[in-house]
Amino acid sequence: MDTAIRKPANAMASDRAKGDRIRIGCALLIAAALLYYGALQAWPFFADDAFISLRYSDRLLHGHGLTWNTFTPVEGYSNLLWTLLCALLGALGMDLAVAARALGIACTLATCALLAHRFRRTWGGALVAAAFAAAPSVPIWAIGGLEMPLVWLALSAGLLQCERAFKSERVGRDLLCAGSCFAAACLTRPDAPLFLALAVAVTALAYWPRGGRPMFIAVLWLSLVPAIAIGAQLLFRLAYYGDYLPNTARVKLGNSTELWRGGLGYLRFSWPAFMPLVAPAVLCSLANAKTVASWPAHFTRTPLLARLPFVMLLFTTLLTWPTYVVIIGGDIFPGWRLLSPMLLPAAILTGLLCETLALSGRKMQWLAIAIALVSITSNRIGAHFDPETRRAAEERFEHDYLALGTMLLQAFEQQQPLFAVQAAGALCYASRLPSLDMFGLNDRAIALDPAPRIESDPGGAFGAAHRRGRPEYLLQRAPDLVSFDEMLIPIDAAGMAFVDSPAFTSDYRCVLFDAKVVREHGTARGQELVLPLWVRSQGCIGITTGKETVRVPAFLLGSLRHSQGHRYPAPNAPPEQIAKFAAEHPEVLRWWSRPVVAAPAAITMAMQLEVRQPGTFTLGPFDLSIGEWSPALTPAQKGCRVELTHEAAMGTLSLIVDPAAQLPLRLDAIELRRAR
Repeated sequence: MDTAIRKPANAMASDRAKGDRIRIGCALLIAAALLYYGALQAWPFFADDAFISLRYSDRLLHGHGLTWNTFTPVEGYSNLLWTLLCALLGALGMDLAVAARALGIACTLATCALLAHRFRRTWGGALVAAAFAAAPSVPIWAIGGLEMPLVWLALSAGLLQCERAFKSERVGRDLLCAGSCFAAACLTRPDAPLFLALAVAVTALAYWPRGGRPMFIAVLWLSLVPAIAIGAQLLFRLAYYGDYLPNTARVKLGNSTELWRGGLGYLRFSWPAFMPLVAPAVLCSLANAKTVASWPAHFTRTPLLARLPFVMLLFTTLLTWPTYVVIIGGDIFPGWRLLSPMLLPAAILTGLLCETLALSGRKMQWLAIAIALVSITSNRIGAHFDPETRRAAEERFEHDYLALGTMLLQAFEQQQPLFAVQAAGALCYASRLPSLDMFGLNDRAIALDPAPRIESDPGGAFGAAHRRGRPEYLLQRAPDLVSFDEMLIPIDAAGMAFVDSPAFTSDYRCVLFDAKVVREHGTARGQELVLPLWVRSQGCIGITTGKETVRVPAFLLGSLRHSQGHRYPAPNAPPEQIAKFAAEHPEVLRWWSRPVVAAPAAITMAMQLEVRQPGTFTLGPFDLSIGEWSPALTPAQKGCRVELTHEAAMGTLSLIVDPAAQLPLRLDAIELRRAR
């Protein structure tokens, strides 16, 4: 009799397991398809800041440690675990950018697998994994190169493990596993301890009716591994970097109301991207709210009351994280990156709602499936019309900067010039040159400099993180190369004071560097990639002076000298503004038309001057000791000659190219020899 009963029971269990596997597989296939389609919409987006982390990974692989330069170590990354995992894949022979993409996609699919496995009992619940993958933020940041997919994975695993702990008698093991997941999140982002704090608070509240000792033990099990991980990272930070905060946090610290205004604006425009999951999540939370009054006095292991602490944890996370994002001023990246962690509690709450409905009866199963399908469809439609998806797809300057950085590495690897940049990602990663981050993310002196309080600037997170630094410090560092992205001069106050200083106007010249590749970004997409860089004329890649000879790099000829107070229009400025400036400063307009550019030699990759139009191209004045000097072109070219004007220990060179010269022509340098 027992055997006869046991066989149908075993068969039912086997059928149920088979059905669970089918639902998991179908949900993952749909999620993978949606992720692939969303990634195609945003392709080839790869965040510039991802290359900052990859530079640390690259230097670690080359034996330089987790450093930005060979100078004083500074923690310019905020994703330790992500940086180490990328380095691990790089050690296995994978390109670091490919490794970051692969890691992001793998973590995103693993998050979808966790959601599908948790809600495998019903079709409506399992499809929540696909709804998560369809959210506008998810495909963008699955391929974006930064650490958010690892945060999704760690957060979802930690939250779901907390649910098991609230239901299970094996409290210690389950909470220890949950704490390990939160520890991974804390090592991935410095603000992830907020998730841990919420989990600890809800766990304490959940076990409070059972007495002080069970509550203390539960909190101890949950916080043990994260405390060890956070403490170990703090000790490492103090020993290695000499600071208890990451440098990125010091740059972004601020308490002005402009941060709140920027954060509120960021949140206000983001709601269409999150509402398809947040709306059913709120509905699930409200459905469970009626049991709150009876819960503390009647704590039991019944399914409804055991689920209540978990719902509280999800709902408080869903409310607290956007509040934190508002306080720090939002984010500058496309795709609502910083708000994306709230998708996890929203997706789990939506899954709970669908699961509850589906288990209530056959008719409710179709309602649950309908909710999941509406969420998926709304997310995909929203992603299609979301301007942040388009912004991610159109942001390709990183690929242009990779090409320019590679050219600079090939041309100046031996000289090792100090390269000052504002966008410190792709340029610094590809060039591998000593770099000065003028925004301070990777420079402690700038990060510690107090930011001016400017209440009229609604720049949010961007404004707070890009106003520090003093021109005196930048001039003291004396960078050999300076990049203000595609702008001739910066727009921040510290940067403008830097370029308006007498030392900068006298010693720096702006040169147009041609990377010999086609642009992938901006209105000039498909045209040649030519970007302006300021070169210190007396620096290590500038004029070199010996006892009897002076060598002037030819690419300095025809360069632009900045005049104090001049403000140049941006490349995308209105035509009337550009026309007005051109009328007032025709010499700048002619220089911008690229009659001469700096370009790499075909074989040696040394930087040369490429002359494209006839005319006179000058450099000066520059320091030149008193005496008779004889200039000569290297190599000599027909149809062009060089003249030297020498007065009061200052020299000016003029390259004269005749209309009959065969253009374009290439020049390496001007050699000045002292007459005997």
